[in-house]
Amino acid sequence: MSYPILVPGYENTIPMIDYFLYYTAGGGSPPSLQRLPPLDGTIAQVQDQIKASADVMTNQFLRRLKCLDLGVLCRGEDEVAVAQLEITESGAPPKLQVLCPSISRSWEVKHPPIVPCDDVKEFDLEEVFKNFDAHTVIPFKSYLCWVDYSFGILFCDVFNESPKLLYLELPAKLPILWAGHKGRAWVEAYHTVGVTEGEVMKFVKVVDGNDEFFETTEPASDDFTITSWALITESNGVMKWKQDASIRSSEIGFGGLTHLPRTPLEYPVISMYEPSVIYFMIGHDQASYMYNKVWIVAIDISNGKVKSSSAYINGTEQVGDLCADEALYFAREKPQVYSTFLPAEFSKHLNLLGTR
Repeated sequence: MSYPILVPGYENTIPMIDYFLYYTAGGGSPPSLQRLPPLDGTIAQVQDQIKASADVMTNQFLRRLKCLDLGVLCRGEDEVAVAQLEITESGAPPKLQVLCPSISRSWEVKHPPIVPCDDVKEFDLEEVFKNFDAHTVIPFKSYLCWVDYSFGILFCDVFNESPKLLYLELPAKLPILWAGHKGRAWVEAYHTVGVTEGEVMKFVKVVDGNDEFFETTEPASDDFTITSWALITESNGVMKWKQDASIRSSEIGFGGLTHLPRTPLEYPVISMYEPSVIYFMIGHDQASYMYNKVWIVAIDISNGKVKSSSAYINGTEQVGDLCADEALYFAREKPQVYSTFLPAEFSKHLNLLGTR
């Protein structure tokens, strides 16, 4: 959450950023929303920092507004760590801020080194400092993982007193995305990293028929290939990517689903329970840079079978339980802002099936 604050002598208002941690009900306790201590200190401290700084709206500040470098890692039933990673092109050591709410109300600042975790032949640390911008942050086993599709993944055990940032290249990397050159929507439309059953990390990419990355969110060709890799750990502890599936668009069996368009699949999300199943969005009736009709499809990329499909966007016909004005507003806005879903497992305490 952000809200404006005034800084004496500064003509514009500055957003103050607050983060919250949501706890589901359980063990006799009701659900709760906990406000975390601000990363940059109190309002007065932020005002003093702004007065002393010539450049307020830095790239890192804008990323913080969008929570692009922040993640949450759970350990056991009760331990939670919230962490933010800052890597700047100044060449300064990475800045890792960690908060464990059950232990302390203060952020702990650490400066972990970046260490390759495989036998990469060329590791340009200066290049990582200069260009690394995480596209997503995901938990994996004992790590929080910062993922940049142009470079790779930084694994960090944020509970460790002396953590390291273990760097692993992706098996198929994007060209370096210079600031402002490509939007996040384009990146998320054709790439994803996720964790599936058995704590297996997977990487999925969608490319055109020439095995090249799509240049825009509006690909000119309907010919595409989906490829996935699984992360394995060898006996010596080294992490490696192993390709486990690859399928062309012509091999996907839509069967009797004649209502589905044959356009490139977008916004992949890896199933948490079926390692070979990937969820995509598929659009039809394109207007400008958005689709008026969108379906969610589940595809088993081990055999090309479409397991299910469901309507997600259907122009202004989608009204739900909202009143007329609200329904019309959301129906118009939804096609413009849709992006990948957040894969998450619902807490057992929510009792969604009403079994107790």
